[in-house]
Amino acid sequence: MLGGIPFQEKEIYFLSKIQNRIFNSINDERVYKVKQTNYGLECFVLKWHDTEKFDEKNIQHVKKYLNELSLPKYKIKFKGIQIHTDGCVIAKFIDINKEFRSLRKDFLLKFNFLPRRQSSWVHVPLGRILYNLDKRVIENLISECEDINENHNFEIEINKYSLVHEKRWYMEDKEILFIKNLNE
Repeated sequence: MLGGIPFQEKEIYFLSKIQNRIFNSINDERVYKVKQTNYGLECFVLKWHDTEKFDEKNIQHVKKYLNELSLPKYKIKFKGIQIHTDGCVIAKFIDINKEFRSLRKDFLLKFNFLPRRQSSWVHVPLGRILYNLDKRVIENLISECEDINENHNFEIEINKYSLVHEKRWYMEDKEILFIKNLNE
C-alpha cells in the first residue's frame, strides 16, 4: 500500500530534482532511477516477492477495511536523503502528526497475515546504486547529500492510498488494485 502514486506535479518536480542531483553526483550509468510517476510513500507490504504463500482473499480484507476508514489528508515533511548499504536511495520524511505511522501500526495490528518484516520509515524510494563506489565518488555523494539535507524544506500532501500489485521492482510493472481518496 502506497501513499500518493502519482504525486502532484510540484512534488514530482522536487523529488526529481533531488534524484538527479544524487545520481549526477556519482556520474555513472550503473544506477536505477525510480520513474517520476512511480514515486510513492511506502506504507506496508502485503507480500514480499520471495514469499510463496499468499491468500488472495487478504487483498479483499484490506480493501474493505481501508474503504470503511475515514482518513484525512495530511502532509509529510522532507528530512533528507538516506543511502543504504545495498545501494537503495530514499528521500526521508516525517509525518508531523503521526497519521501515517499510526495507520501503518493499525494495519499491522489488525491483519496478522501481513509480513512482520516491514519498513518503519516514512520514505519515498528514489532509486538504487548498482555497483560499489570508490572513495572519491563516496566523498562527492556525501557532500551532495549533506547539501540537500541542509538546504531543502519541502512538504508533500498525501491525498490518497493505493493498493498496488507490484510485478517488477519500483513499480516498473504494476497494477493498481484499489484507491482510497482521503478527506479534506
